[in-house]
Amino acid sequence: MSDCKRWEPLDDSTMRQSADGGWVLIGDYSFLKREAHILRLTCQDLQSQNAGLKAEVIRLQQVRDYEHYLSAEIGSMNQENKRLKAELERLTADNEQLQNRCDFLEGKGHE
Repeated sequence: MSDCKRWEPLDDSTMRQSADGGWVLIGDYSFLKREAHILRLTCQDLQSQNAGLKAEVIRLQQVRDYEHYLSAEIGSMNQENKRLKAELERLTADNEQLQNRCDFLEGKGHE
């Protein structure tokens, strides 16, 4: 019976020897202790990865919001571009008419 000891849990991952605890084979306890350590490390790694993924989600949301902003700005600029093109065409036509009048008044149109 030298390979058995009595153990009682202190918390979820720690046990201590105790006269009141249950009998556990030391090999089983050592195995379970290693497994608990591995699981803790895995959990810490997953928490770290989760934090990184949450940060990436926030960054992507900011990129998406900025893309929406840029899309709205481009739409606004396209509308302004159309308005300016129409204004340019109107002013070009007005300029042409004024040039024809000037030419007529200067007698260039009767030659």
